[in-house]
Amino acid sequence: MSLGDRLRSAREEKGWKQTYVAKMLGITSQSLSNYERGDRDPDTSLLAKLADLYDVTADYLLGRDLIDVKMKIDPEKVGSLADVERLADEAMELLNQALAEGIISEEQAALSLKLFRQSLLVMMEEKNK
Repeated sequence: MSLGDRLRSAREEKGWKQTYVAKMLGITSQSLSNYERGDRDPDTSLLAKLADLYDVTADYLLGRDLIDVKMKIDPEKVGSLADVERLADEAMELLNQALAEGIISEEQAALSLKLFRQSLLVMMEEKNK
């Protein structure tokens, strides 16, 4: 989905007309139409205003809604189920933050946590062989 598609979709989810949004932002309806069609891209300050207005992140509008969670995990330190649960709890905090910010859906968060937990279990099994 392109920036324009996401802008249009976010506006339509709010049930707003282009004229209303344009007035709220202090731009012309034609400018907003150009952004939604993908003929032009908004500058960074307008992109931030659009994200705030639509209650989404700028990353979402830019199509960067895949979260990039980086956790340093030493496989040698995943030796018990308690270790797995502790790390899974840390991952769940990060996923809940992404969920609250609208970056991922509940389904994506649940699936990500499940896959993470399974990966940790594999690490634990390999270490304990």
